[in-house]
Amino acid sequence: MSTKEVAIYFRDNPIPMIVYDRESRAILESNKAARRLYEYSRTEMNTIKLNDIWTREQVPLYIKDYETYTGDNGSIEIAIHRKKNGETFYARIMENEVTDHNENSRLAVIQDITKQIKIEEKLEEEQHLFQVLTYNLPGTFYILDQTGKMLRWNRELETITEYSHDEIGEMNCLDFFEGTERERVFEAVKKAVTEGAVELEAILKTKTGKEVPFYYKAMRVILDDEPHIVGIGIDSSLIKEAEKENRILLSEIHHRVKNNLAVISGLLELQAAEIDDREIRSELNDCQSRVQSIALIHELLYETKSFSQVNFKKNIQELVQYIRHSHHTEKDINVHYDLDYVELSMNQAIPCTLIINELITNIYKHAFPQQDHGNVNILLKEDQNSHEVKILISDNGIGLPENFSIHQTDSLGLKLIEVLSMQLEADLQYQSNNGASFELTFRKSDNSSPGSEVLP
Repeated sequence: MSTKEVAIYFRDNPIPMIVYDRESRAILESNKAARRLYEYSRTEMNTIKLNDIWTREQVPLYIKDYETYTGDNGSIEIAIHRKKNGETFYARIMENEVTDHNENSRLAVIQDITKQIKIEEKLEEEQHLFQVLTYNLPGTFYILDQTGKMLRWNRELETITEYSHDEIGEMNCLDFFEGTERERVFEAVKKAVTEGAVELEAILKTKTGKEVPFYYKAMRVILDDEPHIVGIGIDSSLIKEAEKENRILLSEIHHRVKNNLAVISGLLELQAAEIDDREIRSELNDCQSRVQSIALIHELLYETKSFSQVNFKKNIQELVQYIRHSHHTEKDINVHYDLDYVELSMNQAIPCTLIINELITNIYKHAFPQQDHGNVNILLKEDQNSHEVKILISDNGIGLPENFSIHQTDSLGLKLIEVLSMQLEADLQYQSNNGASFELTFRKSDNSSPGSEVLP
């Protein structure tokens, strides 16, 4: 390039450029963009050398490179340069000879690629993290193309299948299965590609012929504009073993909670027996009844080996029987049941049980002061479409006090009923007509978990 051509090329060019002498490494000329990049004035730029824009760590390396320079035009390199204020950046440098300065002069076109390098470094870090995480997952991890060919997998897949990395690289996922299992996996691959996701349990056959039950979950992703399948696999026998251990553990927890509550109930009973004040003794007996009603739920869960779902029909019957025996009344109170089989989660069963405990206890204590006989009706219904649960408790006793309001009462039991109804997000209705009736309506929660299943 001639000096004139260089001058035109320099003029107002937005790309930073410098002309320097190879022997002395002095900067002979620079354009505005270069001075803006390095933050030097023109005068300053003309008095510094390349050493001043190289980082100190790289100066010896650059000098060595320049001593072995072959004079090739169009050479490109990536280097770390330093600005006047000491800030460093990644520079992409393309060099060419210029003839009109001197035989050692070179033109360097410089591009700040710091952002690009940082992005690439971040991507490399994320790729490394992804590889470390996936390669060391406790279950199998895999990426397939849309035909099922193995593209990427983790170490666990090699361990389980007993195939080497090179062997798996030549395989299709179907090669791990035989017979009808192979056909099912083939259909699962097609479903993942067409529908986006699939779950499957299948028997994997290892290189040595061992059969391993596996649970697979996979989904479609788009990579390089093509559908691929990303998924995981877990040994089904390990899942079942873990579930069994969890069931045993939770069953033991229910048993211990029930026993601890029984101890608390017994202490309250002993304390009440030593108190002469009838009102205080009655309050302690009520507390004992509330504790016992919660213990009853844990006892039912332990007996049925259920982790979280309560047979609420049986719960009501046993709760009423407990209250009847605890009050030792000589009155002939008949309880009539109209109960559907309804299962409730613990989150709903406990407040419902406490509400029923308060209502039945109040009936035995207050509903029939002048009567030797009485009737109590308890209804439990569930709408199978809306899953709305209704509990209705009524008696033919003296009814509620005139102008009764559950919002304006000093009774702890009635306050509990109001608070627990709000916790259930239930509609609570009550009336006094030839006795008292309370109706509780709420939507059955969908709060279930693996622990809600019954042990075999």
